[in-house]
Amino acid sequence: MPWTVSQLVNQVDKRTERRASPKIDLRMEFFLALDEFVNDQHFWWRRKRAQFTAAIGTAAYDLAATGGTDANVQDLGQIDSMFLVNADGTISDDGEITPIFDPLAQAQAVLNTVQDTPSAAFIDTQTSLTTLRFQAPSSVAQKIFFFYFAVPMVTDTTQETIPLVPAHLHWGLIYALERRAYEFLYGQEDPRFVTANARYEEFLEAAANMPDWSAKKVIEAGANASSAPFVQAHS
Repeated sequence: MPWTVSQLVNQVDKRTERRASPKIDLRMEFFLALDEFVNDQHFWWRRKRAQFTAAIGTAAYDLAATGGTDANVQDLGQIDSMFLVNADGTISDDGEITPIFDPLAQAQAVLNTVQDTPSAAFIDTQTSLTTLRFQAPSSVAQKIFFFYFAVPMVTDTTQETIPLVPAHLHWGLIYALERRAYEFLYGQEDPRFVTANARYEEFLEAAANMPDWSAKKVIEAGANASSAPFVQAHS
């Protein structure tokens, strides 16, 4: 059964002998802990899919827009892979749209006015973190199919439904919040934080376990299950 945010916060408040709640906002700490947990790695349950149709003469698409595309991906975190779909619903061998990392190539894409079939793209952070720009304005009206890693995107901390995280993993969010409370109260050297942190690390491993339906067993998904292209950080 899924937990609510209040149930989880109240449970952690009791487990910490109500010493944190008079000093910090545990609901806010919960959503901070949720963001920290979800962004720890590319958990298999974060991987979603969506599609939109490229319009002739258009190069940039806001994937989180309420209109203009049929993707409407409000929880877009990182794009994993993207494909150009043929009219018959198939994806050809050369149908994968590759990410553009080079700044010069990105600038060239922004300035390009010559229409072409979408073959490469990047997230145009100058516009927004959900704006996808092709290497050229599209010369075809063709479906684009993509996979992405979702993020919670919480804007209202009074909400009760725990976003994105599967219900069978809600138990571990106790440790995610508990360790933050203990760190605030006692610091990272305190045995209470050390214990909660160790349980949280075990929870991270459990959250990464991916069902293998064909073999009827569980395999562990690595932390780097995907390189999450289309956005690249510089060291």
